[in-house]
Amino acid sequence: PLAPCTRPTSLRRRARSRKKMAKDVDVAERKKNFSEFYPHLVPQYSVLNHLPPDQLWLDGLDPIISWRCQEQGHDWKARLSARLSNDLGCPQCYEMRRLEKRIANHSMAALKIK
Repeated sequence: PLAPCTRPTSLRRRARSRKKMAKDVDVAERKKNFSEFYPHLVPQYSVLNHLPPDQLWLDGLDPIISWRCQEQGHDWKARLSARLSNDLGCPQCYEMRRLEKRIANHSMAALKIK
């Protein structure tokens, strides 16, 4: 095979054309706003954000968004990708749940010892 820099001009043009077509398709697919893509997260979208969720366009960026906890009303900021990948929700409530589990496990272990 030829190295990429020594490809014939027609092959380079064709590869560029394919990339451009793929990019155009991606742009067409991304012409949706946050509330259309992630309706399950809209209730947690904080009023502290500069734009309402239906005006936040996802154009390939990974924005930092303010979120509001539905349980306790805590506010925190997180990137959209982090929020989608681990979906832990509010960090303060998550830590409280972890602590409660740890205490419950410790109490169960203490009961088994007796």
